[in-house]
Amino acid sequence: MSKDQGTIQETYQLPSLGKLYGEGFPEEVTIRSMTTFEEKMRLGNQGFWKVMCNILNAVVTSPENFDAYQMSLFDFYFLMYKMRTVSYGNIYKVAVTCPHCGKRAEVEVDLDKLEVKYLPDDFVEPFEIGPLPRSGDMLQCKFLRVIDEINNEQRAKEILRKSPEYEGDPNYLLNISAQILDINNKHLLPAQVGLYVEKMPAMDSAYLFQAYKKITDGFGLDIECTDVCSHCGGDLVFDLPFNSEFFRPTFNF
Repeated sequence: MSKDQGTIQETYQLPSLGKLYGEGFPEEVTIRSMTTFEEKMRLGNQGFWKVMCNILNAVVTSPENFDAYQMSLFDFYFLMYKMRTVSYGNIYKVAVTCPHCGKRAEVEVDLDKLEVKYLPDDFVEPFEIGPLPRSGDMLQCKFLRVIDEINNEQRAKEILRKSPEYEGDPNYLLNISAQILDINNKHLLPAQVGLYVEKMPAMDSAYLFQAYKKITDGFGLDIECTDVCSHCGGDLVFDLPFNSEFFRPTFNF
């Protein structure tokens, strides 16, 4: 740990071990604590993804080629929580509704004690899914990156703006399409992949969803927490919420 005029730096091992970002990308990232300048950035109106990426790009001091927009979603959330820890401390206060007595209980979660699941040493991206049960196709897939989420949100808004009669959520097709790199060892343009996904047999689509989830789920921070209700003593099991305490913790005076 190092300090410079009140700022703190900490080094963390990425859940991906840097495996998803090209040869030579390090396993570890060094983050300094946020300053008032980053607080100002956080209050901007660019949207969650862009604001958080710009702040992470500002506070990550190593490696020099770090780009939050290219991070996998699980690395991104891991770094966001670590940025919170190095900036405001590891104790995060949340309110949870007890399923036993129905009352709201305030719980303090130690962010440093959240379990981290790392990619296996032999994991390779792109990874293969298939053969699909109806078509027999083989798909080469990847983890979604933050830039994929940003692009998909923008494209979904454009689709709905241009086609008010559009049925369903365009993000559904866009996210599936962004997961696929190659089909039967052929690289297709994004529009071609989108058309392929839209016409997939429902069984293939369901299979892809479940197979992709099985491969990609669970990496990064495990945000499932347990505690005891302060009112009735019942067990509390909850996923860590993202609330106002995250970047604006309260202090006891």
